[in-house]
Amino acid sequence: MSQRLFLRWALDKSNFMEGISRYYKKEGLTLLEIILVIGLVFIAASFTAANFSSLHKISILIDQTDLVLQALREAKELSRSGFQGYPYGVYFNVDPNTKILVTLYQGSSYAERSSGSDRIVELEEGIRIASTTLQRSAENSLEINFSAQQGLPDNYGTLVLSDSYGNSRMIEIGRKGTIY
Repeated sequence: MSQRLFLRWALDKSNFMEGISRYYKKEGLTLLEIILVIGLVFIAASFTAANFSSLHKISILIDQTDLVLQALREAKELSRSGFQGYPYGVYFNVDPNTKILVTLYQGSSYAERSSGSDRIVELEEGIRIASTTLQRSAENSLEINFSAQQGLPDNYGTLVLSDSYGNSRMIEIGRKGTIY
């Protein structure tokens, strides 16, 4: 009896193997296989496009934050080096109706600056100052002056930039002039 079962099993297995070999010997692809592959490619592409879009949005905010950091660090280093014998500072025009303007200026304050040496950076549309612990001036603007020779800020704290998509980046200006 066990030999009969074995022979039956062997015949079933050979029929199974013949079916597999017949399947792989056919030529070309069926329409169903092509549709499945195209569908999988579209699904993968949609996930990639969604991720790329969010990466692009955050990269704009990172670039704009880097521009602000660069202006702050440059003002600090120009003040520390005593370049042209003046202190330097950074002024943020925070008018909610316009884009944020970041001005690197020469002088002890924005009001007493030499406007001929201003360097102005206009931040992208949609970038705003979400919050800050820096002291605001009477015009609701922000001003940070760095002392000559030492490069110490007169205004320190945090500045949070955000975009219209809910992403945010924080800049911290330390009491001893650390900027990160």
